[in-house]
Amino acid sequence: MVGDACESDDDCADATRCLALLPGRAASCVAPPSCVDSTPANGDGAAWSATDGACVTCAACTGKTGAAGPIWPTTSADGECLCETLPGFYIDVARAVDGPRPCDADNDGWVQRPVRQYLRSDDVALRDNARCTPTTVTVVRLINERSEQLDLDPAVKLGAVEPLTLYEPATLDEQARLNVTDDIPDWGGMQPQAEWLNPLTKLCVNDTADFNANGLSDLAEAPGAALEANQWMQPFLQLSHFAELHTVQIDADAGVLMRPRLPPRDHRRAGRSLAQL
Repeated sequence: MVGDACESDDDCADATRCLALLPGRAASCVAPPSCVDSTPANGDGAAWSATDGACVTCAACTGKTGAAGPIWPTTSADGECLCETLPGFYIDVARAVDGPRPCDADNDGWVQRPVRQYLRSDDVALRDNARCTPTTVTVVRLINERSEQLDLDPAVKLGAVEPLTLYEPATLDEQARLNVTDDIPDWGGMQPQAEWLNPLTKLCVNDTADFNANGLSDLAEAPGAALEANQWMQPFLQLSHFAELHTVQIDADAGVLMRPRLPPRDHRRAGRSLAQL
C-alpha cells in the first residue's frame, strides 16, 4: 500500500518505490517526487535528496558497468547520487565515483567483504542496491587423501560468533588491486590470479607474503594466532592452508565448505590446478 513502511522495493506495489524522502525517517512505499529524472534523454538527470528536501543533479548512469541504466530515485543518506545496480553488483560509497562494484569479481564463490555493511545498512538506497547473495556455511568438511571426511560445526569448532559467511577482502577479489598489493608477490614466476586466493589460501614464498590477506605472514600464522585488524577472519584462520597441499570447494546450495587434501602424487601439479581452488 502507498505510504506503508518498507524494507525494499519488493514490498511495494507497482508505480511506487521504497524510498526515504525525509531525513531520519523510515522508508515507505511512495511514488518518486516529480522532479526526479532517472533516465535523462541527454546529459544529467536528477534524484531526490532527503537532506536538501529537493532534487539534486546526478550524472547519467548509462553505460556504467554493473548499472541497470536508471539513476536511483533518491541519493544516499549522505547525499551521494547512486546508479540502480544489476544483480551481482553493489554500491561501495568509498568508491561510488567508480560506479557499481561487482559482488564477486573473480567468480570464486567468495563475496567482497564491504558488501556485508550494505546488506545490513539502515540506508534503504544502499541496501536495495546491494544485489549480492553471499554463501553462508553451516558445515565445514575436511577430506584427507584417503577420502575420509570430518564435518565441523563452524560455531563449535571454529569459534564463529555469527553465521560463517564467505566474504573475502576486495583485494583478493579484483585482479587490478591484487596486482599492486605489496604483500602478494609473484608465485612460481607468475602473478597469482584472484580466483586462486581467498581467506583460507596461503602459498609458500617468503616470510612476508600474505596471500590470504589476513594481516599475518603466511609462514608465521598458526590456528591460535590473533587477528587484531581482521577479527572477522578469525574462524577462517583455523582452516587456512598452503594451496600446494589442499584445495577449497564450495557447495553453496548445501552450505558446505570442503577442504580436500591433494593426494601426494598431485602435489607437484598443484601450481597447474590452482585455478580450481
